[in-house]
Amino acid sequence: MLLQILTHTPVFVWALLAGLIALGVTQSRDRRVAPARLLALPALMLGLGAWSLAPGMAALALFSAGTGDPGSRRHNLNPCLNTHRPPP
Repeated sequence: MLLQILTHTPVFVWALLAGLIALGVTQSRDRRVAPARLLALPALMLGLGAWSLAPGMAALALFSAGTGDPGSRRHNLNPCLNTHRPPP
């Protein structure tokens, strides 16, 4: 069964494996890195994290714009939800 797996594996997979092994060997050596390049990935991840939190923060800001009461009619941003009508 193992022999069938090895013989039916496409050639590009073996080339990809060799390339990944070569990349791993080169990455295992110590080297000097510029500070800007060193901070690029953490800064990118921080930006992506803030971007994914933005919708939740906007909802929190809209909620706290009123009195803090989600049923507050004074700061209702959706007029369709305002069902309060004065008595006839």
